[in-house]
Amino acid sequence: MTPNPELPDWSLSQILMEKRMNLAVATDKRVELKKHVNAIHCSNNLTLVQRKLFNALLFNAYPELPYKLKFQISAKDLCKLIGYNSNDYGKLKRALLGLITTAIEWNVIDCDTGKEKNWKASSILSAAQLAEGVCTYEYSHIMKELLFQPEIYGRIDVKTMSKFKSSYGLALYENCIRYQRLSQTPWFPLDVFRKLMGVLGGKYTSFKDFKKRVLNIAVNEVNNLSQIQVLPEIERQNQKVTKIRFKLNKKHLASSEKISNLINAELEETLTNTFSLSPLLIRDLLTEYDIAFIREKVNIIINSSSFQEGKIRGLSGYLIDSLRKDYKASKSSQMLISEARMKRKLEEEAEKEREERRRNRYEKYVKDKINKYLTLLTDAEKDALVMDFEVELKSNKSNKVFYSWYKKNGFEHVGVKACFHNFVKEHKKQHMGGILSFEEFISLVDEYT
Repeated sequence: MTPNPELPDWSLSQILMEKRMNLAVATDKRVELKKHVNAIHCSNNLTLVQRKLFNALLFNAYPELPYKLKFQISAKDLCKLIGYNSNDYGKLKRALLGLITTAIEWNVIDCDTGKEKNWKASSILSAAQLAEGVCTYEYSHIMKELLFQPEIYGRIDVKTMSKFKSSYGLALYENCIRYQRLSQTPWFPLDVFRKLMGVLGGKYTSFKDFKKRVLNIAVNEVNNLSQIQVLPEIERQNQKVTKIRFKLNKKHLASSEKISNLINAELEETLTNTFSLSPLLIRDLLTEYDIAFIREKVNIIINSSSFQEGKIRGLSGYLIDSLRKDYKASKSSQMLISEARMKRKLEEEAEKEREERRRNRYEKYVKDKINKYLTLLTDAEKDALVMDFEVELKSNKSNKVFYSWYKKNGFEHVGVKACFHNFVKEHKKQHMGGILSFEEFISLVDEYT
């Protein structure tokens, strides 16, 4: 069954795309592109503009990639996404033509081992048009399948992408960002890494030249422009460089994320911004003191008259001293702390209720979407869907209980019905015109209601 553009939720997809574009081109908020690792770990000789264009066009098309044939974006927005500040679209046309005519190799490396895997080749775009300030473009069917598999992707910061000045820097960023949570990339055989960087043929054959003209430039750009720091390591055999990998460190973001696993955002922000504690010092304090004890001393200081009148100098040292000497609050401070604690409790309860309402609303959206899809099916299509569902229940051991309920009660059992809806959601998502994620749905609900 093909997607029905008359469905009410089609407009939600359009609103979401416009919102993503506005975020990407007109704000300082971080906006990320989910780029399938097949597309990241590919061999090609794309220019910097072509590589940026590849990412920008995919960013624009991604929400509707599985079921839409043609995609459009204004040339103005496209230029902003790739950091091109000119009204001369000649360069843009040449780059688009390059995406149609340039062959790329897919899946050059295995994401876990860094070794070469199976080989495929294709052009990036099947067609493109630039007319009346609008860029219209298409992907081939096989390209869309390769690009849209959201279970495996690397996150590319769209604004960071637009800042790169060399294709080598952007290529290294793309190939490292995938591993940012693992602290290092796998070992890449040098010949494979050369392909990933777009250095083909007999260019820079000696490692000395390659390091000077490619590697150093790329590393400096990534370290200066992105949220990660990369440090290359090389492996030699008989004095010859054979492999390369990169140690990865996030900048301040990495420390914040690790701390956020231990304390809530409010306390983290207070320790960082109000008391000027570094992420490293915060972690040291967390290993030495209980979180509740740290929060108690923070509240004592913040609610003290000395703090509110700006009389405390060296807040970080004062906080550390209060922890070591176990400062106690005065009676007036204790009252303020009690009031602050009650206020925080009420706010947390209100947020919990708000989150529950959001969840209920999203569940209704998904349920309505599925029911709408089911009502549009013919009897034959419904029978085929039920048969597929039965096969899934039989073949999956974890569904054994659901299968027994199904044989006994059919779809009258609430558990079976929920399982069937989940099956439809997972296997027929594209036929429904796509289903927004919880985060995407809530971002729209919060903004437009």
